[in-house]
Amino acid sequence: MYLCVCDNFTLPEAKTTDDIDTQVAAFTERLHQPYNNASRPLKNNDTFYISRDLNQLFKERNRARKTWQYTRSPADKNILNNLQKQIKKIITKFEQKQWDESLACLEAEYGTLWSAARELRKKTPPIPALKGPAKIAYSDTDKSGIIADSLQNQFKLNDITNDTDRAITHVVHTYLENENNFTNISPTPPPLPSEIIDYIKNTNVKKSSGDGLHL
Repeated sequence: MYLCVCDNFTLPEAKTTDDIDTQVAAFTERLHQPYNNASRPLKNNDTFYISRDLNQLFKERNRARKTWQYTRSPADKNILNNLQKQIKKIITKFEQKQWDESLACLEAEYGTLWSAARELRKKTPPIPALKGPAKIAYSDTDKSGIIADSLQNQFKLNDITNDTDRAITHVVHTYLENENNFTNISPTPPPLPSEIIDYIKNTNVKKSSGDGLHL
C-alpha cells in the first residue's frame, strides 16, 4: 500500500546518460554500505615471505630426505646434508639481515632504542627441573625423555582384567571345549506356530533388536 501512493516517494530525474550513471553509482554505494557494516572485517594474513630459490631448496631437501629414507645410501645422505647446510646458511643470512635492519631503525627519540635495550637486558627465567620416576632431570635431554615417558603412559590402554576375570574365563572355556558336557542333552523341541504368533504380538515394536539381530 505504501508504494501505491505516489506522494510517498519521488523518482530521481535523469536526462542524460551521465545522470543515470551517477544515480546508479550512488544507489550502489548506498546498497553496499549497510552490507559492509554488517559484514565481519577481514583479518590481515601476514604470511612469512619465502624466496623462490629457498622454496626450491625446500622441495629438493624434502625429496632428498625421502630418497635417503628409502635407500639409506651414504651418497643420498651426503646430498641431504649439503642441501640442509645450504638452507641453514641462507636462513642465517636472512635473519642477520633482518636483525641489522631492525637495529638501524632504532631511534632514541621515539623510545624504540630503550625498549630494545630493555628486552635484551631482561633475564630469561630458567626452566625448572622435572622430577622423574628414577631421577630429577636437569638437562633438556633428560626432560624430553621424562615427558615422552609420561605421555606414553598416559595414552596406554588400561589393563581392566584381574585374577577373578581370568579364572571365570578359564572355567567357561574349559566347559565349552569339553564335548562330554553336551552329549546327554536332549534336543530342544521346535516352537509351535501359536507360540511364535504370541511372541510376535507381545514384542515391543519400538524396542531395538540388539547386536546381531537385524530384522
